[in-house]
Amino acid sequence: ALFEDFAVVLTDTDTGTASDTLSVQIVDDVPQLIAPATTTLINAAGTIQTGVALDSDTNIDNNVGADQVGILSFDIANGDQAFNKGGDALQVEGVNPGDPALNVYLYVDGNTLYGSTTSGFGGVVGDLASSPSLVFTLTLNPDGSFGTATDTYDFELHQAIRGEVSFSSADAGYDFMGGNDPYGYFNTNTTAPDILLTPIDGGVFSGSINESANTVGMGDGQSVGANEAIRVDFLLGISGDPSATAGGDGYINPLNQDHVFERDTSGTAHQMVNGAEATFSKLVGTTEINISAWDSPEGDADAATGDQLIYNSTGGQAISTVVITDPTAVAPTEVTGSTADEDGATAGIQVTVGANQYTVKFNGDGTVNIAGIVQGATIGIIVGDGATPLFDSVEYQYLSGSTFKLGDFGALFPSTAGPASFDFNLALTDSDGDSIDIPDGITINLDADPNPPALNLAAPVVQEQPLAEAPAEPVLAGEETAAEGPAIQIATEAVDQLLATDGADEFVWTLADNQDTGDTVISFDTASDALNLKDLLQGEEAQDADLTSYLNVTFDGANTVIEVSTGGDFRGGPGDASKVDQIITLEDVNLVGGDELAAVIQNMLDAGQLIIDQ
Repeated sequence: ALFEDFAVVLTDTDTGTASDTLSVQIVDDVPQLIAPATTTLINAAGTIQTGVALDSDTNIDNNVGADQVGILSFDIANGDQAFNKGGDALQVEGVNPGDPALNVYLYVDGNTLYGSTTSGFGGVVGDLASSPSLVFTLTLNPDGSFGTATDTYDFELHQAIRGEVSFSSADAGYDFMGGNDPYGYFNTNTTAPDILLTPIDGGVFSGSINESANTVGMGDGQSVGANEAIRVDFLLGISGDPSATAGGDGYINPLNQDHVFERDTSGTAHQMVNGAEATFSKLVGTTEINISAWDSPEGDADAATGDQLIYNSTGGQAISTVVITDPTAVAPTEVTGSTADEDGATAGIQVTVGANQYTVKFNGDGTVNIAGIVQGATIGIIVGDGATPLFDSVEYQYLSGSTFKLGDFGALFPSTAGPASFDFNLALTDSDGDSIDIPDGITINLDADPNPPALNLAAPVVQEQPLAEAPAEPVLAGEETAAEGPAIQIATEAVDQLLATDGADEFVWTLADNQDTGDTVISFDTASDALNLKDLLQGEEAQDADLTSYLNVTFDGANTVIEVSTGGDFRGGPGDASKVDQIITLEDVNLVGGDELAAVIQNMLDAGQLIIDQ
């Protein structure tokens, strides 16, 4: 600032005078901040946005001040690396499918900013306009006039930027390959990874993957139980026949590990992800599991026997956050912990999600234990801050509680199909050299491409096996699979709880299962499920048989309770405890309403909920 002093003499009306000094501060006019509009367009090569306002009134000159004319420029040095708003490197896909991603670098030529995959370019910057390395062009269009308001910028995208896309095996683009086989996988020809599922029993590859309605279990019990785990690998592309080459041996035999993986130019098949999740089903009560995340070593590439996986014993990644989505909650809950305790594990963190309580324990080895998982819960994990892909496989191991099945395997994956956001620094300078920095002055938002390009991968060499070959096994019941129609679930003395599948079920009782302790059916669907008591009821097919002498159906305020007399001995009064041979409870179902017993039984017959010989 400049100060000037002036001598001042004041004279009043009667000629009296007074003198003083007037000090004037002359302030150099400086530019003021501008507010460029944000550009939003599709993340696809060839998209362009023109005429975007460089200020709220499309006039930057009235922000320069008296020292006209101002100059707007990029506050960027040639060769600077570009980053997205999250601080991660701005990247595009490699030249060939599977090639490593390429970083983007910035170069300024007057009013034009070029994004290029060329690092350390030393030629004429303008030549980048015709280079195959060009990723985007950003051009400033100031009009240079205080009196007009047409100051804009243009943005053109020449190559799609890598964003982040979520994917799940439940997405329409995924097809399941396998059934009750040594392994199974979800295959897609989109930009997202394929998903390989392999069984672990007793700490070694062993057993089979059993699929039903896109949920999977393993081994003889069809679900994941004691000493068992399912490993999930995210891979560039998978092909192979999941059925056993060496019959009866399961996945432990290398001949049955005949899956084949696509590989990038560096020989890598695994695809790094930022986070992963799976949904739990077929539970009775709650379950406790251990989850581990891995940067898996690459397996061999033997064309004769397939691409075998290598055991995850090195490359473990410390899980920092667990994300719990409970079916009774309106939003997911994140739980973040530490692995720094001297005893090798943190104390369990108690968290209530919706109507249920979970316990999350972050272990010293980087794994996490989660207890209290209920039917329909989705459990996600994040390694580190989640900003950088750090793992490519996950293992879900049973610890205690109910056995379970898994489905909806998903993750976050860097892809040109996903959204991205980045910005560029500007500077506004007036004619005498005063300047103001405008950090993050221009922001570019790229929305996900609704029609992303497909990967150029070989198609699978096997045909998908019909789902009818993969029985939908309840958690605690034996089951047979009919060629058509409902899943047949047979009650046995070994179990007292049966769990309905997502489809139609027929629950069958026989005289061999005569036990007054009873059976409980969970998730019985009154519209599609049925109770088959043909073998259990003796003589009810007689024309004059009174079914109320065989069945007593009541509602206890929460469940429908069906007492059965196999010989029809309720003649002295329904529900005589000494005559009850079997008790069947339908959890959370009311088939009684306000009807009399005879009407309740007839309603069940009419609705197809009860099957007898009559």
